[in-house]
Amino acid sequence: MASGFLFWGLVALLMTLPVLLGGNRAWAVGLAVLAAWGLLCLGAWQLWRTPGTGAALRDSGAPRAVLPLAALAGLALLVAAQVLTAGLGLDSAVATADPFKTHDYLLRTLLYGAAFALVLLAVRSDQAVIRLLVAFVTAGLLQAFLGAALLSTGKEFWLLHTPFDHYGRASGTFPNADHLAGFMELCLSAGLGLMVSQFGGDSGPQQDGWRGRALDALRFALSPKMLLRMLLVVLVIALVLTRSRMGNAAFFISLLAVGALVAWRSAKLRRPALWLVASMVVIDIFVIGQLVGLEKVVTRLQGTDIITPGSAAASGVVAAPELSDKQRYREESLQQRLTPAIASLELVWQRPWLGWGGGSFESVFPSVRSAQVIPYQFDYAHSDYAQQAVEVGLLGLALWLLVGVLALWRALRLLADDQPRLHRGVAVSTLMALGCLGLHSVVDFNLQIPANALAMTVLLALPFTLPLKASRRRSGRGQTADADASSGAPAQQGRTLGQHLGLALPLLVALWLVPQAARTLWADWLAAPSWGLLSRPTEMQGKYRVVPTADIDAAIARLQRAQELTPDSPEIQHRLGHFLLLRAGRLPQDDPQQQALLQQAQAHFALATQARPHDPRPWLGEANVRYFQGDVAGAWALWNKARERGPQERAVLHLAMDMALPTWEDAPADVKQWLANAFDTGNAELRREMNEEAADYGLEFTEE
Repeated sequence: MASGFLFWGLVALLMTLPVLLGGNRAWAVGLAVLAAWGLLCLGAWQLWRTPGTGAALRDSGAPRAVLPLAALAGLALLVAAQVLTAGLGLDSAVATADPFKTHDYLLRTLLYGAAFALVLLAVRSDQAVIRLLVAFVTAGLLQAFLGAALLSTGKEFWLLHTPFDHYGRASGTFPNADHLAGFMELCLSAGLGLMVSQFGGDSGPQQDGWRGRALDALRFALSPKMLLRMLLVVLVIALVLTRSRMGNAAFFISLLAVGALVAWRSAKLRRPALWLVASMVVIDIFVIGQLVGLEKVVTRLQGTDIITPGSAAASGVVAAPELSDKQRYREESLQQRLTPAIASLELVWQRPWLGWGGGSFESVFPSVRSAQVIPYQFDYAHSDYAQQAVEVGLLGLALWLLVGVLALWRALRLLADDQPRLHRGVAVSTLMALGCLGLHSVVDFNLQIPANALAMTVLLALPFTLPLKASRRRSGRGQTADADASSGAPAQQGRTLGQHLGLALPLLVALWLVPQAARTLWADWLAAPSWGLLSRPTEMQGKYRVVPTADIDAAIARLQRAQELTPDSPEIQHRLGHFLLLRAGRLPQDDPQQQALLQQAQAHFALATQARPHDPRPWLGEANVRYFQGDVAGAWALWNKARERGPQERAVLHLAMDMALPTWEDAPADVKQWLANAFDTGNAELRREMNEEAADYGLEFTEE
């Protein structure tokens, strides 16, 4: 009864998290952590109350998954040490540069660890394995139909305070189309494994004559195998509609590679596997893919630009005329996509072994950002490997990769001809998932998206739920022995000390984790409406759209409540300071309330700089307040601190122009020279932007 509840709880989590913006919000992670650890504690409690716990644990996949569980636990301990040393104020190579983000990273790591353990506890039969693979296909179909339907409308819409603008690409409920592509790759991996698990069965006697062959063909057309094959076509269509270059390429390459591996490894599967691969290449990709726009993916692959959405106006004022697609959305080359990852290697060199702290990439990257990196805010490295190396060091990267390597080894063993059909199907699912996201992660950050990382974790854990079957022995009944089982020793009825600790550990961790996840969930849910507020202003002032004052006041109230729950959050402190500064700008100069609001804004920006000293943005906010108050010298001093931390950040350049252009003659000489150098070394777009802003003050930058 309990294992069934655990299983369906895991399925519900697997299918729900993608709908919640791919889980890529702190409130969604908090909700998922509460659900996963609640289920895990229920499973541990049930085992504690059940007689013969030792036998029950041996029957689960836990003994076979000791090493991957240890690797996940080691990664969690590393991240916990980063948080703890920073909290104690220890200046060491272990302390994180961004304690709050690393705290969130720890929650996500514990979420994936719980998901891995839940698979071992809940998937205890062949029927459960099949149902789990079917759940993947169902989740993929839901996203496929949602993505196609929303794409067909061609309209922008909002979901959970997040704008969705397709730009001709299906994204489902993922804000980024590339992340829907990653999820579809995983669902296709599960579907292919389910398909392979049906190969090699007894299809009954073959009929003679044309009537018999026609009857066989009709029976196949109406079989579950044919239905599954048609559903895989739908998933491939959804993958093509994402227009993801690396997503489609990774799936195509992995399909060929895994097909060749299966043909080499298994004589029984050689012919059906090659037929399946050939049919998917010819029918799904080339025939149906052409009908739904595969040439657009090819065009993107051949293009020299990469797609980069424009940033929202930080001032809360947006020009009324709609921007064209070309202005709002540009293509980027593969070289540009890899530029942030290459630039971040300098951070790895500075702290190679233990990293800068889980989740800290966004705050530490500006210090090494080169002029070649496209000019927008980078929350991620656009390479999971580079980002892991930056955040948790080479040690954390090794632990992270070890889980995949162990799953790969287990899958290869399950692929042998002497294993049951279902075992070989699960092996194919895991191998395809490793191939697809292993390649896609080189130039994208799918594994930083909780829904995709959770789905990947489940597929990596699945091979450990299945025991390896030894070759059939020559016995009277020809029974198959379990190669992973113990050698006939009587089942141990009592509990060992290790089993006691293993069952108590989830309960102990949950005592700390549940209030942390609940706090994160509620605080981020309160703050969520303010994140997209500046992206959809509705009031008009002349030719500009502005954020209504009432909306600003409501955002301040919500952020203040969120800040009470998480006073250590630099993101909420920074955003609260921004809205207070924006609200002060709506008041007359002689209004006493304006000075009070400015002082509050400065205090919140100062708290943000203390919590995230490597990030230039809070320093810019504090400089903006000082400039608004008339303290020009103080503003330039704080701006210089921001420039030290992010010399190539576009926000640093824009604030320098905002402060220098109105009184150009009085601006610091080094700032004027710095702006002139930025113009000389900038591209045509940057030069145009600088001169458009300078023209408002009757000035013009010229090349020296």
